[in-house]
Amino acid sequence: MKLLNKTTAFYIIFTLPALAVISALFFFILHTVFSNQTDYALLKDKGLIISQATKSNTKNNQLYKNINSSFQLREIQPSVYIPDIYSFVSTFDSTEMKYRTYRELRASAQIRGKNYEMVISRSFVDNSSLLYFLISIGVVLFGFLALYFIIINLFISRRIWKPFEQTLSVLRDFTPEQNEAIQFPKTRTDEFAELNRAVERMALRIIRDFNNQKQFIRNVSHEIQTPLSIINSNVELLIQNNNLTKKEIEQIQNISETTNRLSKLNHTLLLLSKIENNQFIDKEPVSINKLLLLVIEKYKPQCDYKKVSIITDLPDSLDVLMNPVLADVLLSNLFLNAVRHNHTGGYISVYAGENTLIIENSGPALTVHPDSVFEKFVKSGNSPESLGLGLSLVKQICEINNFTILFESSGTTHKMTVRFS
Repeated sequence: MKLLNKTTAFYIIFTLPALAVISALFFFILHTVFSNQTDYALLKDKGLIISQATKSNTKNNQLYKNINSSFQLREIQPSVYIPDIYSFVSTFDSTEMKYRTYRELRASAQIRGKNYEMVISRSFVDNSSLLYFLISIGVVLFGFLALYFIIINLFISRRIWKPFEQTLSVLRDFTPEQNEAIQFPKTRTDEFAELNRAVERMALRIIRDFNNQKQFIRNVSHEIQTPLSIINSNVELLIQNNNLTKKEIEQIQNISETTNRLSKLNHTLLLLSKIENNQFIDKEPVSINKLLLLVIEKYKPQCDYKKVSIITDLPDSLDVLMNPVLADVLLSNLFLNAVRHNHTGGYISVYAGENTLIIENSGPALTVHPDSVFEKFVKSGNSPESLGLGLSLVKQICEINNFTILFESSGTTHKMTVRFS
């Protein structure tokens, strides 16, 4: 979830309970105010009733003037005292066929030397209607106010966080291979300006370290390759000597194979480092089908030597946008892996179509876990030709191109699947 949406969500989450609490509090306050007003009117009517009853000495409600409440007088024992008690009562109205709410005052009063129980009631319906109307208006107003603040907050947040979005956009496009200092749009917000300056300094250090690393790798590769070439040259001179014994020839051949292996290892590690540093940025449409046929032709002698049959299924032209050098490395390593880890008289099946490449081969059962085959220097079996880096190269190439690669193994059948989407 984006930061702006998350902030808005928090505003909504905290606003809704606040709106509910405010509405309840608003209801309680208004209800208390209306109840107090009604109680005051009842108390006033009580005084008028006592005053007029003292003068007229009658219990007929219709003879009382300026009294808007209904009341009842009932004579009680002189010793009974009833304090003023206010309460709500509900009475069924047979005319309207519904219950009506009344506010009632129950008290005792002395009238012409006699003690009376006085029950005065006044309808609370009008007040209730007004109460609920005001509460509805209040809730609607509070709702609009909350919505207004949320919209204003959303608008202001977009304006405030715009420099941050611009910074993210620049960082998404940044790569150290460009060898250029990044430039951020100017902002008047101090925190974002400080962030941009810090990121600019960090980007400069990344570019410098990246260039130093590339130079170091080139230097190390050159320093390793030079003595290996000298050793190979001397080995070739030695092996031409006709006075060598069989044992000496075998030892020289071992030296030659070891130096060739070191040279190949040096070249592979250099290539892997370049891929990890994303130095192969040039891309163009590559015909996977045509390149596959060239790779198969290149390794066909090895297949013939091991009597491995090749089955190809290339129904459609499959073009993929990627670096052509990496495309050749990808296909070569996948096919060579199927050749090396095969047995005599086995098979290799190649399918390329529908944005998918599948290479399936027979071979000995795995001696390592299937999930570890893409790790560096992990080998299944004891093939002296394998460095344990081929599938690591394949994995790196797939990752930088957003390809998906899957490995499946079942007994003596192994399958590599690459999806180019």
